[in-house]
Amino acid sequence: TINALVRLLVPVLAYTSEEIWSYIPKPKGSPISVQLTSMPVVNKTYLNEELESKWEKLLAVRGEVAKALEVARQEKIIGNSLEAEVELYLDEKWLKFLQPLKKDLLMIFIVSDLELYPLAMAREDLFASGELEGFQVKIIPATAEKCERCWNYSASVGTNREHPTICARCGEVLKQI
Repeated sequence: TINALVRLLVPVLAYTSEEIWSYIPKPKGSPISVQLTSMPVVNKTYLNEELESKWEKLLAVRGEVAKALEVARQEKIIGNSLEAEVELYLDEKWLKFLQPLKKDLLMIFIVSDLELYPLAMAREDLFASGELEGFQVKIIPATAEKCERCWNYSASVGTNREHPTICARCGEVLKQI
């Protein structure tokens, strides 16, 4: 609920939390200031260890890709992450875990394209993870055109007759407006 959320935000957004607190409905006898409340109690039924484990792995993967992107930025291969295409060379365990999430990984990594390959196809010029075993990364500059709306580089830019400077995904969004 908003009541719990605003109490969680206090350490980060003190003034904003105080303003929110002044507008939301509160139980009778609630403190006048959100600063005088306690943290909400965790509802154990909402805890999901499987989901937590999945996100811990995803954040570890994101961290390794971010390291490779930074190296590519320093070497002037790319300017920013959206100018990158990422190739991941993975052992069977990582491949099985990441393959179903491939579409979401583009947003998690903030890159324009992503390909997943078996580790057996890895070459010597790859960024090898020091943290994750069986995980190697190759960053290459994006080869497609840049979408004016979302700034992703996509092969679908130019395929929309009404909006030739945007990608197919943005074209679908604009149809709904």
